[in-house]
Amino acid sequence: MVEPYLVLKWVHVLGATVLVGSFAVEFMLRRHAEKADVATRASIWHFLAGGEAVYIPIALTTVATGVLMSVGPWGVWDFFGTSWILGGVIASAALFVLGGVFLGPAAKRYAEALIAGRTDEAHAARKRHTLAWNVSFALALALVWFMVVKPTW
Repeated sequence: MVEPYLVLKWVHVLGATVLVGSFAVEFMLRRHAEKADVATRASIWHFLAGGEAVYIPIALTTVATGVLMSVGPWGVWDFFGTSWILGGVIASAALFVLGGVFLGPAAKRYAEALIAGRTDEAHAARKRHTLAWNVSFALALALVWFMVVKPTW
């Protein structure tokens, strides 16, 4: 029989992998969109804006399984010995907020402004999205770093 801890760990690592991998997919889609006509570009960005329906449940599951593994019957969260968990939770919360508040809405605004021909608005939305995406990607990489290195401070 498989131990519950190993199931939680598998779900946790799978979720983190999907989240980080989604950044690679989004990067490639954005590069492709730059070379496409306006209608195709808008379609790609509408698709990216809908990613919240996938990312939010995966992110919440990843955080929940991480917390269960650290405070469940398998171990006690010692702040000074496992402070990397706090770093991971903070990075996850920031990633969650950036995704819900900036990434999805900015992608949607960009697509809508493209279709309407509002170039200045589209440029501003794309700029906001790019900044939020860069910070989000850095946070996702930091999450993986926390899980692998497990630093203490």
